[in-house]
Amino acid sequence: MGLSVLVRRVIPSAKDWPNRYSFVCLAVWSFMLFILSAIARQHFIDRPEESPMTVVLIALITLGLCVLNFSVGRALAPRKYKRETAQLLGQKNTTLSIFLALHFANPLVALAPTFYILFHNIWTASLMYLYDRHKSLRQERYRRCRAADGIKHSV
Repeated sequence: MGLSVLVRRVIPSAKDWPNRYSFVCLAVWSFMLFILSAIARQHFIDRPEESPMTVVLIALITLGLCVLNFSVGRALAPRKYKRETAQLLGQKNTTLSIFLALHFANPLVALAPTFYILFHNIWTASLMYLYDRHKSLRQERYRRCRAADGIKHSV
């Protein structure tokens, strides 16, 4: 935090960097997940004796925690902010957890945060899809109603 304050004082235009270079963050994050996945894959190749059921159990427990976090966030929020609060409580930055687990433990330990990333991204993508679908349906209904009234328009 101190370094960011220093950079902003020395280079005032730095406050615009996150918006201007957001594609870099996604690329670095994707690359890091790729590397972490490769390390985990190699772990399971080197240790075929580890049970696949252990992986399934870790995935199910993680899925339960993910659903619980999103549900509690939704339940705690005022009606107007249910989606945002669910997202706030449910979405976790677990990349650091994965790195620490891989570095100080083993890939089996890193599976829980890895699955959490997978599940919360599936949840978020589903919400985005449903929102876009709802918006499209609403616009289509509006067009049909306006067309029935004989009014030409553009949305």
